Amino acid sequence: FEGNVGAPGGSALQAVLHWTYRSLSRGPNSLFEQLKAVSFDIEFSVKMLGNLAFQVVPDPHEYISVCSLRTYDMLCGKLMSELIYIHCKLLIVDDEHVIIGSANINDRSQVGNRDSEVCLLYTDTQKEKSVMNGRPYEAGKFAKSLRLQCMKEHLGLLPDSRRPAKFKYDVSCDDPVSESFFVDVWQKTAHSNMNIYEEVNQYDS
Repeated sequence: FEGNVGAPGGSALQAVLHWTYRSLSRGPNSLFEQLKAVSFDIEFSVKMLGNLAFQVVPDPHEYISVCSLRTYDMLCGKLMSELIYIHCKLLIVDDEHVIIGSANINDRSQVGNRDSEVCLLYTDTQKEKSVMNGRPYEAGKFAKSLRLQCMKEHLGLLPDSRRPAKFKYDVSCDDPVSESFFVDVWQKTAHSNMNIYEEVNQYDS
C-alpha cells in the first residue's frame, strides 16, 4: 500500500499497526489473550465439576485466521505485489446470517444525524442440507453460496484463477471448520503464500 512504515512520514501507518496488533494478538485485552483466559476458566471449572462432555480449545489459532489479500503480476520484468484494501465489511455467521455494508463501529457510522453509512443484516429463510464440522447441518442458501464464492476466490479456485486445474477439483470448501479444510487448505495456503512473498521480496530487495 502507499507509504513506508519505517519512513519519517510513516507514523500514521505505525499507529494503525499498533492498534491492530493490540486489538488482535498483543496485550492482555487483545482478542486472542481474552479467548485464552476464557478457555482457561472453562477448563478449570470443568475439572472442578468432574467429567463433562465439553471440549476446550486453549489455542485460538486452532479456529481463528487473520489474513490479507494481495495482487501480483509482472511489470517490466519485475514481480510486483500490492495489498488489496477492501472498504466493505462482511460477516457470515454459521452459513445463516450475513452482515454486509460500509458502516464502522464509530460515531460517524452509527449516530445517524451526521455523515452516515449503511449496513445490512440478512438472515436466510431458505435452507439446504450441508455439513459443519463433519456433522449434518441446515445452512442458509444465500449465506452459504456467498461464503463459498468468497473462499474459492481467495484460494484461487474459481474457473478464471491461476491455480492448476487439478487443485481446483481436489478442494472442497463446503465444511469450513473441518481440519481437512481449515488446516490442510486454508492455513496451509496462507503460510505458503507468506513464505513465497517473503522469499521473493528478500531476493528482490
